[in-house]
Parts: sequence; structure tokens; C-alpha cells
Amino acid sequence: MYHCIIVSLIAGFIPADVLWDLTSMGTLIAFTVVSIGVILLRYRMPNALRGFKVPLFPVLPILSILACLYLISSLAIIVYVIAGMWVVIAGCYYFFVASKNSALEKHSGSRV
Repeated sequence: MYHCIIVSLIAGFIPADVLWDLTSMGTLIAFTVVSIGVILLRYRMPNALRGFKVPLFPVLPILSILACLYLISSLAIIVYVIAGMWVVIAGCYYFFVASKNSALEKHSGSRV
């Protein structure tokens, strides 16, 4: 419920071009993480059942990582600052609130 208010305040006070760049930053980071994950899983778990095949492995994931990093490098400095602040806020929320209220954690019975 309160998420809508927070998002509307952010959208109201941050310029549209910065919001678009933040969206691009998040998407490019996600693509980069997935490409790295594909490479790591292929080497760490070579016999695992795969739902799909990656053509031109490992060239295509490496090119994807490089292309994403190139595009990220062209973003404005303010985007890095806001993204960094968001990572810190999300990390604090995770470690201080979400990890203690995790339904999976309650079922496993162990605490980290």
C-alpha cells in the first residue's frame, strides 16, 4: 500500500531522463548477472538438466556482458549515485527486516 506513495513521490521529484536511465541501469545489471550466471552454472554444474541451450557458448554470454557494461558506462554519474543509494537501502532492508521475517527461513529452522 505504501509502496505506491513512495513510487509516486520518487516519480514526482526525479527528472524523467534520470528515471529512464535508472530503469536502463537496472535492466542492464540484470542482463549482466544472468549472463554471468549462465557461464558459472555451465562450468560449475556441467551435467545439470538444462531447459535451453545457449548458442555460441561462452562467446555469446561474454559479448552480452561486454555490451551491457559498455551501455552502463555511458550513463550519467547521478544514475550511479542513486543506484548505489538504492543498493544500500535494499541491503539494509534485507538484512535487518526481510531476512528475519522470511517464510522460507521459518520453515527451515536455521538462522544465518
